[in-house]
Parts: sequence; C-alpha cells; structure tokens
Amino acid sequence: MANDIEVIFSGQEAIDVTVDLSTISGSLRIFNSDESFDQTITEDTELSDIVVGDSLTSPSNINVAVDTFAKLVDVAGGIGYNYPLFSGQEQIYRTWDDKYVEDNVFTAAVRLANGLKPRNWLAAGSFDTLINNNAFGNTLRFTDSVGAQNADGTGGSIVDYAIDHLTGLGYYLVFTGSGNDWNARIDGGPLLSVGGFSDFFLPSMPQIVSISRLDSTLTNTSLTYWPFTKNGNPAQTFWISSTTLRSNSASGLSLVNLNGVFSSVAKSLTTAKNFYCRKHY
Repeated sequence: MANDIEVIFSGQEAIDVTVDLSTISGSLRIFNSDESFDQTITEDTELSDIVVGDSLTSPSNINVAVDTFAKLVDVAGGIGYNYPLFSGQEQIYRTWDDKYVEDNVFTAAVRLANGLKPRNWLAAGSFDTLINNNAFGNTLRFTDSVGAQNADGTGGSIVDYAIDHLTGLGYYLVFTGSGNDWNARIDGGPLLSVGGFSDFFLPSMPQIVSISRLDSTLTNTSLTYWPFTKNGNPAQTFWISSTTLRSNSASGLSLVNLNGVFSSVAKSLTTAKNFYCRKHY
C-alpha cells in the first residue's frame, strides 16, 4: 500500500533536491500545488535545482509516494507510537503520580519528537492486531520482549513483561493485590526491577483505558486477552490508577474490572489491585 509524505515549502521559488531511491522500490513523484511542475522519478535518479515557478503565490507541495510503512519508518528514523493522552491533572500530588510521570517521562519534547514519526494503528475491527508490522516484523499489538507471546523466558524473553506496540508502553504482568494503599502502590513502581528495567510507574487513567476492552458484551473483565491473562486475571476488582480525582484529592480514579465502569476510590483503600507499566519506546 502506498503512503504519501507531504512536505510544504512556503515562499520558496527554487528548491534543491537530491533523491536516492536505491532502497525504495517503485517511483517518486514530485509536483507543486497547481501541477505546473510534475515529474516522476525512477530508481537512482538525481535531481538538482528544481525551479517550482517564479509566479508562485501559494505554498508548493512535494509529495513522495513510497510503497510501505517500513519505508516511511526508514525515512523518519523509527516508528512513532500512540502514547495515551495526558489526563489533564493540574498538579503533582506526589512523586510518580499521573502529572509527575507526564512532566518527567513523556514530556512535551518527547511527545513532539514521537509525533513526527509514522505511527501504526489497529487493523479494522481488531483490538490486538496492527495494520502494519511492529518493530519485530509482525502485526501483533502485544508481544513479549522478543516479539512472541510467551513472556516466560522462551527465546530469551523477559519473564512477565509485555510490550504494547500501539502505545509504546511496556507492562509488568504481575498484579499487585490487597494490603497497599494508593501511596504504597505509587511507591511500588520505581522499586521494581524487571529484565533490567527499573523505571516502572502506576499507570494513569488514560493509560489503563488504552488497554481495556470497554465492550458492553464483556461480562466479567475488561482485560480478557494476552498478555493480561498470562498469570490469571482477577475479575471483580478495581484497577487503581495514578490519577487523582479533581474534586477530592483524597480519592483516585479507577476502572472497575468487572464491567468497565469508571469510579473514584479513596486513596486509603487497600483491597483493590493494580499493575505497573513503563515507557518502552
């Protein structure tokens, strides 16, 4: 499937272009907005001093047609990921909560650089199959650390660790149970060391939602697929997030795993469960 890259040059009458198509099959078409200049270039053609037009009054377009998502990735220097949106939490209530992670892990600069790269998306009608290949060369949304779906040490995979190739997040697949309040759960992330990674955090509400099947036909859990079923998925519980309820800072937001309903729970609650994630890409 062809993909188009559009580069808009504003206020320029002459553009120097050198094109090397030795690694791209097919052809390259360069044209301006009114198509007064229109040229198709084949493999290994070099152009220079392309004059767009002396009377051009509006920006010109250079459209590059390439054959695959992989070629776009090569041009951009990597795959971009659909990082879950920031919740909008307005203040940091403590280290490693929702806004702290946004300000110190994702950051505006990280999101901007990621946004300049081609991003994958889900195949039509699927929640766990991608349109294009992931970094391991397959279309699995969720894989272990070596691109399969084991996470048990097979092939050198990190035990109990999975990657979401849609959002770029990595997940530790061991659920933390009762006995910890919200603050203890926040503290638990940075204390983890899994497969050489030690930058885990309690996911925010949008991060939890990004992996949850909120389908009304599901009757007992919102995480009914691999990798979250690897170690048994506890139903009828809250998934605690790092996001604080705006109207009451003593409460946090959670997702009810039983039916996908959003809820607020007291930060002092010790009977819920949680899992941890990190920015893998």
